[in-house]
This record gives sequence, structure tokens and C-alpha cells, in this order.
Amino acid sequence: MKKTVSIADLIRESAGFVLRGSSVKCDFSLQDNLWPVEVDEGQISQVIQNLVINADQAMPDGGTMRISVANSIVGPEDSLPLREGKVCKDNN
Repeated sequence: MKKTVSIADLIRESAGFVLRGSSVKCDFSLQDNLWPVEVDEGQISQVIQNLVINADQAMPDGGTMRISVANSIVGPEDSLPLREGKVCKDNN
């Protein structure tokens, strides 16, 4: 079920849950005032957790991963399979 949520909070909570007790740390670079997103919170949380799990497993000796997200506008000149409009995108 879709609802409007803070993507910044969802990213921090999902990554923090996965990395609890891990030797991998997370550096968050989240743009101030990220737009709220309309998503299925459970599904997006699972996607974020899976990405963080993969990063954690790729660094068995520990390390730091970086999650960077910013507001962006998809326009007709972008060759993305998305409708035109506001999005939050990964900056990596």
C-alpha cells in the first residue's frame, strides 16, 4: 500500500537496521529537504536493506559505505523509463 513518507528517514532506518553490530559503517549524504515520496514503505525498505546487505557482505573486513540522495526533476531530455516530474535519486 502506497503512502507518502520521508525517504531520508526510511534510508537511515533501513540501513541502520541492517548494519547494527556490523563492522561496516554508513556515511549518509542526504540533501536537505528531500521531497516526500509516495511508495510502498515495506517494499522500498526491503530494497534498501538488500542493497545495504550486499555492500556489507562485500566488505568482510569492515569499511564505510556511502548513501547519497538528492532531489531531481526528470524532463523530456532524460532517457529514463520514468514519467516526467520530481524524483529523489541516488547520487552515486
